[in-house]
Parts: sequence; structure tokens; C-alpha cells
Amino acid sequence: MVLSELSGSSGQRPPRSDLVGRVLAGRYRLMAPIGVGASARVYLADDVQLRRRVAVKVLHPALAADGTFLRRFQAEAQAAAALNHPNVVAVYDWGRDAAEGNGEAQPLDAVPFLVTEYLDGGSLRAMLDSGDGSRASRLLSLSQTLLVGLQVCRGLHYAHSRGFVHRDIKPANLLFGEDRRLRIVDFGLARALAEASWTEPEGVVLGTARYVSPEQAAGLACDTRSDLYSLALVLVECVTGAVPNTADTAVATLALRSASSIEADVDTFGPLAPLIAAAGHVDPAARTGAAQLGAGLMAAAEKLPAPAPLPLAPLRVFAVAFDSDAHTRHGPAQSAAGAAAEGPGVVGSVPTLEGVARGESVALAPAGPTRRARGPRLRRGFIGLLVLTALVLAAVLGFSLVGGSVFGPPRYVVADFVGRDFAEVQASVAASGYRWSIEVSEERRDGVAFDAVITQNPRAGAELARGAVLHLVRSLGNTLVEVPWVAAKMIDDPTVSAAFTEASLLIHRVDRFDETAPVGQILSVPDSGRSVQKFSQVEVFVSSGAVARTIKDYANPPVDGAAARADLGVTGLLVEVLFEASEKVEKDKVIRTEPAAGSAVAKGSTVKLVVSSGPPLITVPKVYAMTGRAAEDYLVGLGWRVTGIDGPSSGTVISTDPEEGQQRAKGSPIRIITRSN
Repeated sequence: MVLSELSGSSGQRPPRSDLVGRVLAGRYRLMAPIGVGASARVYLADDVQLRRRVAVKVLHPALAADGTFLRRFQAEAQAAAALNHPNVVAVYDWGRDAAEGNGEAQPLDAVPFLVTEYLDGGSLRAMLDSGDGSRASRLLSLSQTLLVGLQVCRGLHYAHSRGFVHRDIKPANLLFGEDRRLRIVDFGLARALAEASWTEPEGVVLGTARYVSPEQAAGLACDTRSDLYSLALVLVECVTGAVPNTADTAVATLALRSASSIEADVDTFGPLAPLIAAAGHVDPAARTGAAQLGAGLMAAAEKLPAPAPLPLAPLRVFAVAFDSDAHTRHGPAQSAAGAAAEGPGVVGSVPTLEGVARGESVALAPAGPTRRARGPRLRRGFIGLLVLTALVLAAVLGFSLVGGSVFGPPRYVVADFVGRDFAEVQASVAASGYRWSIEVSEERRDGVAFDAVITQNPRAGAELARGAVLHLVRSLGNTLVEVPWVAAKMIDDPTVSAAFTEASLLIHRVDRFDETAPVGQILSVPDSGRSVQKFSQVEVFVSSGAVARTIKDYANPPVDGAAARADLGVTGLLVEVLFEASEKVEKDKVIRTEPAAGSAVAKGSTVKLVVSSGPPLITVPKVYAMTGRAAEDYLVGLGWRVTGIDGPSSGTVISTDPEEGQQRAKGSPIRIITRSN
């Protein structure tokens, strides 16, 4: 089980969060717990060296006693830290920290921890669970689902090509930053935990079982194709809100999963249907790979409208501020964005990761003996503050009733302009009468349509004075990528589709005749090396072979065979000459071609050229002992031309010229020789 699995036992008491305020490895100050699972707790932390927010995953104390796990954890953490891809979460550091006990049955000595980039855009799980109350979950459009799948494919293809298998692809492991870019988290940890001798607490709901592949369910070895099956489950859930092939219990789900392919009908999934089915086949050998699925998604994008911005469900966390030189808590609670929370607050319990994924907030504030000792004085001060506030409000109210304002120009609530067309926002602001001036900056962001508003300041719901400045960021479209160099490769070469998938570009194939390049070879990519917007169509010119040759008519009228042969050779065709006797076509003239005249054939094809060898040959028959006149009639009937009879015509034939058995062309002359009876 990996870090993001849920602590689902309703009878379990949430673990205490005494680690808040501790500095791990002398560097990472834990600010607030943002989730707990069966294998780890996750904290928002401050990297005191680089002054940046990070996420720290503190693994269960029991794992520290498992030598096999620690060795595997070290190897996997080091390897995962080497991954560098826009769609894979960045791993900054890892280690073990000797800590004091926190009151639990087991001390936290030398607990392993992992440090990653902090993503406050929420998870896909949170997004799907952020329904409007009318339904159990939010559904994504096909275009939005395609965008999610494409980003996961890019991250998986990168990791798979470097020998990594995730083993736990699910919505809770797909997180978003404020830039709306998806990252895959927990690479390597699933394998480390799987090979450990550690067993999870009783009563834990196996959330991961809903997304396992058939081979994982059967307890067999899994490879990169297991991640594709899990991704197919996620894509189905994005569109329908349900995970296919699941049952009421984890055991029943595993049994059902081990023998089930994922079905996706065209009516529901449109152009995504065959792609989901290809990735969700029960047989791993029949599944598509990450690069192939990514290429298919890119092609399907041509059939779908541009996606609306993904409805992120940002994580809301309130962290406690600390002295820079001590672990003592003080001051008002701080939000994840750094804003002070109103009032002293209440110490909160640690949420499950399921709650965090849904956007639940955690409020932490100063607590303990220091707060109780100062209680009476704080109460007296608080009462005085209330009295002063009441007096100020009364003065403000009285001044307002006579038409004045102690706060300057009137203020108006700012609408939500994000995602709207910039021209529409301009018109709306102009018509409002608020006299706001708009300050515009431009930015490229993937998945946001050209000219749409990306961000605004102040944010929606805030107040802005009349005549103040409204800051808007206008989209210039998707970010730019360089068109890959693939000329001279074959269009069906897997590296070609992988290169375009990695660059998030669509191939627009244009077939052209070429006299030298074989069919399917890429002739050119005019935009190679240039920067174009992601998800653009890029023209790729592909050879369809040489232009077809049309065979001329060499038989009407008959052309000399040698001349016809030379002419066919010049056009790039191979010629096979066949001779055939003909009474109608003069010798050495063309009788016909095979294929027939007018046929179109490819360059290099063989054409049979049938040439006349002249009239057919006939053989001198036996006419001995016949009378001269009878022999003459017989020979003429066979096609001979009798030129005369030497001797009496009524005499007996003794020979012919040419002699019996000899062959001559039909119509050749022959003489008959006779003797008197």
C-alpha cells in the first residue's frame, strides 16, 4: 500500500499530530498535517534552508524496524529522485530522523521520510469528489478526461522508459499544482512497500484494490502494462463517476478484476472508447503502451472540442507559525497560501487523506500550557478589543448614514472572470459603472483557450474600490514546444509517434508521390525545429510511392516491338518480351501488352510486351500416292500456296518441294511432283 491510501476504519482513533513544529534532519519544519494513511502521514513543511514549502511524507514507525523495506526504500527513493519530467512529482530529499516519542505505543526513532514538491492544486480524487450536491461525484467532459489521460501517459512513458513501474495509479496519486499541470506521485514507494515484511493495521480499507490490474489481483508479477489498465479505470471514472469491475468488498473486487476486461461503449466515451478498451484488456499482452495510448489520445483530440479548464479542488490547510530559532508555536494560524487566519483558532485533528483529497481544511493554532497561563489576561484584552471595535463601528455607521465613508471610495465585489473570454470581461467591467481600469499581462498555459482569462487579482469574491486596477492574465494559448526531427523515418516507426506524443503534438499526415522514397517514408516535416503550440496539428509529408504509370496503346496501330520496349523502359517499367505468331500483325510489330493499354501500374512493375513472330508455321503433310490434283486441293486447304505440278495432274505424287515434314510459314509456296500412272 502506498502513502495515499485511506485510513478508512471508522473505529480507529486518528494518530496524534505532535510532530507539528519538529524539524526533520535539521532542515524540514513540519507546519501542518495534511493527510494520514495506513503507511504514512503527510505534512506541509518549510524547508528552512531554501525557504520553500515542501510536502514531507513520514512513514509509519513500524516500517523503521523492517530492514528489507529500508534498503528498498533507500534504493527506490534515490532512483525516484532522478526522475525529471513535468508530469512526475519532483522528489527533493529522503532520509531517516531520530525523534522523541509522541505518546504512541511505538517510538518514532529513525522513521523514514520523503520530501517532495508541495502541490496545492488538489488531487484528481478531490476534483471528482467535489460534486455540487446533486450527484455523488463531479464528472469530467471527454475533452477534460482526454487532457488528464494525456498528461498521465506522458509521465508514465517517461518513467516506463527508465525502468519504473508505478503499481498504484489512482486519482489520489494524480495531483495538480497551481499551474493546473498534473503530476504523478509515489513512484517507487509502492514497490518498496510491496517487498517489505510490514503488514497494514486491521480494518484498513484497501482503496488501492479498486484500481489494481488483473495480474495484480491474481498475485502475479506486474510490469508497465499494469499501470495502463489502472489508468483506463481512472479514465472511465472521470467520465461516469464509477470504477468498473468493482464489488462491495476488496476480496470480491480482486476476484472480479482478475478475469475482466474494461468495456467502453462509443455512445458514452466517443473517440476514447477504443483507446480505453485497448488499455483495459484483461490480457497484458493485448494492452497498448503509454506512448501508443498517448498517440491515440492526441489523434482523438481532433474529434473533440477544446477542453474547459479543469475544476481543481485546491487543498485548504492552515499551518502554525513558529519562531525561527525554536519549535514553540506562536501567533495566528497561517494558511497554505501564507494568509493569517482570524482569531486564535482551535487545535484540529489530523484528517485522513480522503478528507484532504476532497478539500477539507485543517486549522491548527497555539495550544498548551502557555496559552492557559495567559488565559485571563487574553480574555480581558479580548473584551477591551470588543468594546473598542463596537465604538468604531458605531462611529462608522453614523458617518455612513449621513452620506459619508471613512474608508474612501465605495467598494464592489469582484466577479469570477477566470475562464471567460477577455473581450467579454472588458465589456462587463465597462458596463458595471465601477470605473475599474484593467491591467493586462499575457501568458501561455496548456488547456486554456486563446484569449481566455487565466487568473485575476483581486480574486473572485474580494472587494475592489471604484477606479482601482483589476489585474488580469490573458491566455495566449498553449505553451510552445519544438517540432521534432523525424524526416527519413518510416511513419509507422514507434519512435515517431512517441516523439510527437512527448511533445503533445498531433500528426497531420499528407501523402505525396515520390520517385525514390519507399511507401510510408517521411519525406519532410516543414515545421521541424520550430516552436508551435502544444496540441497543434503538424503537417508530416509521407511518401505514397512513385506516381502511377499509364500503359500506352502500342497495338493500334501496331508499333515496332523494339521501339515499344524502349519507351516502356524510359517510364521506369520493366519489360518482358513475348513472341506470338499472328496472321494479322506483321512480324516484329506489337500485338498487345499485359496489363492492357490504359492500365495504371506502379513504377518498377513488369509489363509483358507481346510481339508478332509472323504467321504461324505449318508442316508439309504426307501426300505420297495421291493424285496431283487431290494433293493440290489438300495442301491449299492446309494453308499452302501451290505454285505448280511437275508431271501430269492425274499422275501419282512421288514428292513435294519443300519435302514432307518440313515447316514453313502459312501461305508459303510449295510444288507437287508426279509420275504417269
